Amino acid sequence: MGGSPRPIGRYLSGLCTAGLGLFAAGWIMLTPMAFGYRGRGSHVVALTNLATGGGLAVVCAITLIAWSVAWRRRLRADGLLRTPSPGQAVPDPQQVLAALAALLAPLQVPSVNGSAPANGSASADGSASANGWAAARAELPIPYGEEEAW
Repeated sequence: MGGSPRPIGRYLSGLCTAGLGLFAAGWIMLTPMAFGYRGRGSHVVALTNLATGGGLAVVCAITLIAWSVAWRRRLRADGLLRTPSPGQAVPDPQQVLAALAALLAPLQVPSVNGSAPANGSASADGSASANGWAAARAELPIPYGEEEAW
C-alpha cells in the first residue's frame, strides 16, 4: 500500500541516549563539588570523576553529532529535506539590502530635522520634501492638553 515505515524511533533513541549520556557525564564531573568530598584521597576521587565524566562527555558528543548527521541524511534521502544547491547557498548582499529597503520604505519615520520622508520619496540629493514631514506630523496623535504646542 504505502512506502516502508520510517525508522524515526531508531534516530530518536540514539539522540536521546547521547543526550542522557551528556547529562550523566555532567553529573559525574560535578559530583565531587556537589557532595564536597573531603579527607584522604579526595583529590584522587575528584580527578577520577573529572576524567571519567570528561571521557563520557566526549563520546556522547561524538555520538550525538553522528546520529544527527545520519538522521539528516535519511531525511534528505526520503525527500523531507532539500539539498542546498551551491549557487543558492549565499544570497547577494546588495540584493538583500535593496529588497529590505523596498520593504521598509513605507514604514520610514521622519527624523526631527525632517531629513527622512514619511512616504519614502526623497529628492535626488536625498533630502526629504517639506510636504512629507507635514503629512507625517499631521498623522501623529496630539497628547491631551498640548494642542497649543503643536
